[in-house]
Amino acid sequence: PGLRRDADGSLPITIGHQRPDDTSNWLPAPAGPCYLALRAYEGHAAVVDARWFPPDLTPAAAADPARSAHAQ
Repeated sequence: PGLRRDADGSLPITIGHQRPDDTSNWLPAPAGPCYLALRAYEGHAAVVDARWFPPDLTPAAAADPARSAHAQ
């Protein structure tokens, strides 16, 4: 199964314990607290020089009301 981008080119990833209806961009997580880490292998200079950081996480309910049932 491949990842699906939104019309604007963004790549939303749903992280949660409950399986959503659309699992194409779902990253299963344990029930309860957990940690999320992003590992970047030396690539673009902005990553290597620590000038680029990933965007903040947005709870699904705030990002898209249609996904609110899947917010953890």
